[in-house]
Amino acid sequence: MRKTIIPVVSMLSMLILFALNSCKDFLTEEPLSQITEDQFFQTRDDIASAMAGLYSSFRIEMTGAGTGSTQGKYHYWGEVRSDNFDKSQYGGTSQNEMALNSMTAGNNFCDWTGLYRTISRANVNLQGIPKVKYLDNKVTADTVSKYMAQCYAMRAMCYFYIVRLWGDAPVWTAPYEDVTKSALKARTPKDSILNYIILPDLTNAYSMIKKNQNTNVWYISESAICATLADVYMWMHDYDNALIWFGKLFATKTPTGTTYGTPVANDSSRIEKASTWKNVFLAPGSSLEGIWSIYFDNPTSDNSPNLAPSTGISNSGLKPDSAVFNGTPSIGWTGSVDRRARQTIDILQTGWGNLLKFYPAGTKTSLADTKALPAYLTMYRLSDMYLLYAEALNQKGNYQAAIDIVNLMRFRARVPVCKSVATWTIPSSTTTQQAVEDTVLTERRWELYGEGKRWFDLVRTYHTNKVMQPVIKRRLRVYYGSSFDPNALFECYLQENKATGTFDPREYFPIDRGVLDANKLLIQNNPY
Repeated sequence: MRKTIIPVVSMLSMLILFALNSCKDFLTEEPLSQITEDQFFQTRDDIASAMAGLYSSFRIEMTGAGTGSTQGKYHYWGEVRSDNFDKSQYGGTSQNEMALNSMTAGNNFCDWTGLYRTISRANVNLQGIPKVKYLDNKVTADTVSKYMAQCYAMRAMCYFYIVRLWGDAPVWTAPYEDVTKSALKARTPKDSILNYIILPDLTNAYSMIKKNQNTNVWYISESAICATLADVYMWMHDYDNALIWFGKLFATKTPTGTTYGTPVANDSSRIEKASTWKNVFLAPGSSLEGIWSIYFDNPTSDNSPNLAPSTGISNSGLKPDSAVFNGTPSIGWTGSVDRRARQTIDILQTGWGNLLKFYPAGTKTSLADTKALPAYLTMYRLSDMYLLYAEALNQKGNYQAAIDIVNLMRFRARVPVCKSVATWTIPSSTTTQQAVEDTVLTERRWELYGEGKRWFDLVRTYHTNKVMQPVIKRRLRVYYGSSFDPNALFECYLQENKATGTFDPREYFPIDRGVLDANKLLIQNNPY
């Protein structure tokens, strides 16, 4: 009896619908018609199609489906609930809820379906790809291992997003093939997903991936797997294991053939120069810092992605927070001496200041319509990992080593470097470790602005309450007028506790109402 794969969406019928928009080389297959499992995974071309479907599915979640869509989740999941972005005058209910931490289950960005679609494709690939080497003599064991590694790592990344955004969640590690069995599952505890799904998937991926190869940033490579493992261990506050994987990452090869290298005080030779900093985003495949970027290059204005806060959208629902840019270039971060600011924010777009980071130098008045330009969203790059490494060093008591890394970034940005930690005056209400952590997080905010990191940084380090309480109070007064007393009704993040390792439940997203309706075994997150 032939089995037909039936995941969340019809996997094999839609496997590579968006392949031409997402990747290079083998990710250029034509869409398949309805097909059964025993007809697929016969040849090397079938593997290429399957991998195209996997990467395109993830890309769609991050950037949106093209055709002018601003529904990509990259910025909404990683930035919009933070102090980096605020709703604009065109923002709707979803943007308003995120800006004020008043999210509901009807919010457009609370749907995890696309991540499970990608997980489903990974599951199908993991089951089907090994069969091909017995049917096509052009497919070697090394080829199978390479693609299996990417599938394991992609599945882990999707579950990592799910755990960070929703906590407990249903787990699927095999294709759904039998319609006589229930497709509904209850939520698995987040710690179990981290320990028994994400970490094993990533270590499997690392064992399978070919080592000591130049990084190809458009695919999940050895360096991307190491970076993800370090990131996961940092989320789990397991700094010893994080340091192990940072070390493995720094020993891998860059796209240019050198090794990334462990950061050294006063030695900026491993990172992009100030004059070529934009290459990290415009040409990551040849950058010293490139690790993993999402490839999208389809120069047709109707199909290219509109990034939610990008300069190509005149009515974006998002804008930089007023502390970043408030319509006056001389005020906020854009008015600082930090040379990154004006390469990141379009300061001449008066009152708007949309994100320019992933596009060539210029402003809206001199830049071609960005809808016709490629956008390479950064998943991991070296400066990100250096600063995360600094966070780990600080947690292990290596305060000066952490600040030395911060200073590499500040020197490149032409920002005055931090003094030796030994000379710092630390208030009695804090500690040296806390002071250094704040410094590292601030540097991560500016270096990685718009790269989908800030919200996760605040949650991971228990800084949401500290950072977002005053920001949301300010926004309430702006939205509702100076006579409004935000303290009368205000409730933000009040229950996070670093000592016990618990997050405030409102730091998670609510589960989408449609998802709840489709799966009656799910229980909504508190307090939604």
